[in-house]
Amino acid sequence: MGISCGATLIKYLLFLFNVLWLLLGGVVLWLGFKIAIWSGDLHDVYENNLKTGAIVVLAAGFLIFVLAFLGCCGAIKQNSCMLSTYGGLILILVVLQCVGAYFVLRDKGKIQDEIKGAIRTEFDKWNRSPSDDVAKTIQLFQKTFECCGVTGQTDFTTPELPESCCDKWSKGDSPQAKCQRSQIKWTQGCADKLENTLTNYLGGLGGVAIALVLIQLLIIVSACCLSREVRG
Repeated sequence: MGISCGATLIKYLLFLFNVLWLLLGGVVLWLGFKIAIWSGDLHDVYENNLKTGAIVVLAAGFLIFVLAFLGCCGAIKQNSCMLSTYGGLILILVVLQCVGAYFVLRDKGKIQDEIKGAIRTEFDKWNRSPSDDVAKTIQLFQKTFECCGVTGQTDFTTPELPESCCDKWSKGDSPQAKCQRSQIKWTQGCADKLENTLTNYLGGLGGVAIALVLIQLLIIVSACCLSREVRG
């Protein structure tokens, strides 16, 4: 069935949008795998939430892939049913994103307090001759976030510091490795460093989320217009 020039333009723009969505899905999947790796390295500190976050992000990446494929096929094949389904699913996704953003912003302080509490619980174990597993978790955490202690080196009551405070520890080293306090490199506490990291990420994600919602609304309008044109 022939369609107007305007509808043809919408068709190819919609196809282009969904190619970009496929790329975005790949980025989201990569982020999900990254969080999964973190959950493996830092499982003693915040295992459940990291694993849950990884699952959610991976599911979101897979969903984006499915929606992008549906949109590409619907646009190229000019299938009204696929386009209508695609537009409806995107609308549901927009609503879920808005609801999710509300809960994240509402509970941001609570989440940060829970993470700080979990960090302090684990770090306090260093002062009581920790097991190798606990010591490795602390070393990995400090190495990952380039920090030392919960609020600083004073959280460690031992004469020496974990070697990761001096940026000398690697995964192959002994979990119990220590360095002199005079050799310290990372002076910022891990609680503040993690909070700053989360704030930066959330700020960036907030801007991306707003842009995505605007793009999704444009996609919904385009899909509905093309579907109506195809039905003729």
